[in-house]
Amino acid sequence: MKNRAEALSGQQEVEIQALLREVTEFLRGHLAVLGRMLDALTWIDLALAAGKLSAQFNAHAPQMVDVPRIQLDRAYHPALLLQFAGGQGPRPVPLSVTLDAHQPMLIITGPNTGGKTVVLKTVGLLVTMAHCGLHIPADGDCIIGDFSRVIVDIGDPQSFYHHLSTFAGHVEALKRILRDAGRGTLVLLDELGTGTDPEEGAALAMAVLDELAARHVQGIVTTHLAPLKAFAAHHDWLTNASMAFDEARLQPTYQLQIGTTGRSLGLVIARKNGLPQEVVERAQAYLRRMATPQDSG
Repeated sequence: MKNRAEALSGQQEVEIQALLREVTEFLRGHLAVLGRMLDALTWIDLALAAGKLSAQFNAHAPQMVDVPRIQLDRAYHPALLLQFAGGQGPRPVPLSVTLDAHQPMLIITGPNTGGKTVVLKTVGLLVTMAHCGLHIPADGDCIIGDFSRVIVDIGDPQSFYHHLSTFAGHVEALKRILRDAGRGTLVLLDELGTGTDPEEGAALAMAVLDELAARHVQGIVTTHLAPLKAFAAHHDWLTNASMAFDEARLQPTYQLQIGTTGRSLGLVIARKNGLPQEVVERAQAYLRRMATPQDSG
């Protein structure tokens, strides 16, 4: 009985394989039609998913223009909206920012935890979404221009595996940027010039900004380096901006202010985050000593 069952199972498998070959041969003659149908279903699925995303974020279509330009009017990072909707975050502060021929590049300063990096991520993501045909979450009307590429350097690029320090990692990113960036490129750089001696880092940052300006690149750069604030103030291609901070409550407001410079407020934030008071006070004393010219005689 067992042998008969195994024989029938083998015959069944043979019939199944024969049927699959027959169906495959039939479908082979309709590959072009099936390919077009698959493409249509893919686009329908994409359109439905994009529509659901738009409804979830109360998003709308930006105006697309043929020149490199960005105008965000009270726009939001989608992840912050999801956190707020899920009850896991505060109401996000909208971002309004413009990059165009008159204001091609922003230098954003301000405190840690103030939202500088979020500005970069929001701009980069929304521009990419718009170029993918997706609506973007914003309270006002937005304009997204024609960028041939978006180049981003955000985060700490150090790598134990590749023997890269933080600074060496940033240098590798800058090499790629200077190799590829040109007119029609959007560049988003976080903490430009950091990871080495502040004076050398600032000098390198200035040289990079000069080169990007010569290539008519648009973008946003964040920094804690004080010399870059004065550098931006004396270069028409650059505009200073800062993230506002409520010093009375020791809290960031996450509001981008164009035309102003901000302070890093490292000691203020260190105290707020629980560093021992005596350590902060000693640091403040050292800071005052460094700011006071020393008598060389």
